[in-house]
Amino acid sequence: KPNDLEIVKEDNVISPNTFVEKEINYSECGHVVTDTFKANDEIINKTEKDFRNYIKENYPNIKIIAFSTQKIVLREERNHLCPNHYVVGESEGKIAIFKINDSGEKVLDKIFNDYPLSLLKEVDQQKLKDGIVVDNEEELSDVLENFIS
Repeated sequence: KPNDLEIVKEDNVISPNTFVEKEINYSECGHVVTDTFKANDEIINKTEKDFRNYIKENYPNIKIIAFSTQKIVLREERNHLCPNHYVVGESEGKIAIFKINDSGEKVLDKIFNDYPLSLLKEVDQQKLKDGIVVDNEEELSDVLENFIS
């Protein structure tokens, strides 16, 4: 039955059951965040060649590490901090906490209105103006305790 072979060949496309594993390397903090999800409508039914072209055109900073109809592995380099960080800094002259968004930008999370920078030593004021990057909430608490006590 030569037709059966034809069907198998045609079937070599991304399906709704194809897993996509995306590894994002954040150069500024050295962290790697891996996200796994099912293929979305945009890539379902694409062949490997179509998918490679699609990525090249739309996401030039993403590399395809592995491709099969079961699983696609992608890697992306981002030249900033990953979203797991907090930055203790300054906003409107007060001590503030910032989160990092997907684009690596600082987003104001909380301002401590009762804690103006002017109450701190010069050296601490400068540290906060530069921003103190912390890796997690535990570290965030430790750093805040130094300034808010």
